[in-house]
Amino acid sequence: MLLTIFINFYILAKVKCSYCDKPAIYYDGKKYYCKEHFLEYFKNLAFKAIKEFNMFSPGDRVAVAVSGGKDSVSLLHFLTKHKDELELKEVVGLAIDEGIKGYRDVTLNYLKDFAKKHNLKIKIISFKEEIGLTLDEMFELTKKYNLGYWPCTYCGVFRRWLLNKYAIEHFDVLATGHNLNDEAQTVILNLAEHNIKDLAKGGPVTGIKRHNKFIKRVKPFYYITEKETTIYSIVNKLNVPYIECPYARGAFRIYVRDLLYKMEHVRELHENIIKKYLSFRDKLQKRYNFELKTCKICGFPTTREICQACQLRLTFQKLKEKNL
Repeated sequence: MLLTIFINFYILAKVKCSYCDKPAIYYDGKKYYCKEHFLEYFKNLAFKAIKEFNMFSPGDRVAVAVSGGKDSVSLLHFLTKHKDELELKEVVGLAIDEGIKGYRDVTLNYLKDFAKKHNLKIKIISFKEEIGLTLDEMFELTKKYNLGYWPCTYCGVFRRWLLNKYAIEHFDVLATGHNLNDEAQTVILNLAEHNIKDLAKGGPVTGIKRHNKFIKRVKPFYYITEKETTIYSIVNKLNVPYIECPYARGAFRIYVRDLLYKMEHVRELHENIIKKYLSFRDKLQKRYNFELKTCKICGFPTTREICQACQLRLTFQKLKEKNL
């Protein structure tokens, strides 16, 4: 994608912005945008989602889940830049250290430098400290005992659990950098796996029920494409490291992502998927308006006696003891 964007920059530089005489850097299929007008266009899309879905209230303390990638770093930069306009009290980055050698250490070092350079606050939460094992160690145990778990599965469960655990104690809202492409992929994944319950829980403001032990989760970049967040990170000189998690290779999501990109030219595919999804999401939520219980171990809301995070945590702790 980066190479394509830089080639487009070179080609578009010979074309004028639709709003002024400056060279264009982006074309949305209808109009050309110079740097200044692209940033205005980007802001309008983000503010549209924020206002349409009532993502924030005046005085909110917002945690931004940051991985060190272009989307989450762009979101932290964007919300910090527009904090006063959005009437937010505080914007803080919240990073999870899963313990993936050669990947997470690189992105965390970048985040620390980025926070220092831009005078931002970032809190780092460690798998090792909170769960007792790094993701690398979990993966070795799953291979040794042939559990059949894909790393993305338990990584996602623990990440969401830890983000909620910390954010609910210190913040009012948790914002994530999911973009239009991410959300279209999630819709297709859940449909392919007949995971209707998670389809009902998705959307620009996630969850079916509000609960005082579930942090409100929002996606301000819901209407913004991955290409647009990439350009935002470039024009703002965020210098994010373009590195992919080694465990992502072979995941079903990567297959769906690549397939959708190949079909992007077909009637604005990603945007149409999201429009259709939003048209029936409310009906799904009413259908899956299930009762919440309290996890016997951690005390957080769940649909089970013991939440998935605690079940996995117990499994890995037993395997760790067995492996000693």
